[in-house]
Amino acid sequence: MKKLSTVAVLLLAALLVVGAFRTTMAANSALAGTRWVLSSLNGQLPLPGDGITLEFGADGNASGSDGCNRYSVPYTVKGSSLTFGASTGITTMMACPEVVMTQATAYMDMLASVDKFDARGNQLTLVSGAKIVATFVAAGQDLAGTSWTVTAYNNGNEAVTSPIEGADLTINFDDDNRVAGNSGCNDFFASYLTSDNAILIGSIGSTRRFCEEPAGVMEQEAQFQAALQSATTYSVSGNRLELRNGADAIAVQAVRELTVAVPEPDPGEPTGRVTAPNGVNVRSGPGTNFPILVWRPLAQKVRSSVAVRTVSGGPLPCPLRPAAWAGSQRTL
Repeated sequence: MKKLSTVAVLLLAALLVVGAFRTTMAANSALAGTRWVLSSLNGQLPLPGDGITLEFGADGNASGSDGCNRYSVPYTVKGSSLTFGASTGITTMMACPEVVMTQATAYMDMLASVDKFDARGNQLTLVSGAKIVATFVAAGQDLAGTSWTVTAYNNGNEAVTSPIEGADLTINFDDDNRVAGNSGCNDFFASYLTSDNAILIGSIGSTRRFCEEPAGVMEQEAQFQAALQSATTYSVSGNRLELRNGADAIAVQAVRELTVAVPEPDPGEPTGRVTAPNGVNVRSGPGTNFPILVWRPLAQKVRSSVAVRTVSGGPLPCPLRPAAWAGSQRTL
């Protein structure tokens, strides 16, 4: 009996040493403390909506959202080698639409298959064998330089409601502590300050147009601006922003708009237009294994196009996925 007790103590000590070693390896890795948003999975675009996220903790655990549930799995880094202990991880047990659940399963299976990584700048690539299985872009909590489309706001009547169709609400935070956007009819502007996850939005000014359509747009405008100014805290999770008021109730929820700076086309280089009725994305290189810089689904009733230029000496990266747009900047 005494011998068994000694063996048990030795096994426990060994497990503690292994755990401490794994934590030390993780804490000293280039990935520790970084946060990422999925841009491609097995060469395919992620589903629109809630972003799939990956955060590497200094304690040797990686966590995030698989698009439906929260998860936490151990990870080990050694040089460019990376493995996830997906079989020993934990997740919440929410039910989601079948297509979302299928993607979530594929994502967790992908983590289990990873054996290498490459992190350069704001891009992370996960590799299994010789195949790129996922790409990510860096995520952060800083609001400066970000643009958002509002998906819900507090109407002041103890209800969180969606914007009226045809009266989109947008928010843009610049680098000089100014916030601006559109309230569905008028453009608005104000100052803002952040500290950690606290936010203070100053008095809101706006243009003075009156819009009769769509019905209720002026009421929405007043409610949205009041909700925005009531915000006292904010959080960014993947491609989603949530502002809360002093009562910790939701003030505004929004999804990120990505802006990509591209060079002007050379004089004389052929230009044209690509119409993408089902949406458009731009990648950092040719092929589906390169990270997606921006993707935008288009409303069914809206037909939109973007000006693009061809790639000299080669084809576009893929159908309806232009390598660059004519002009210095485009927001999708």
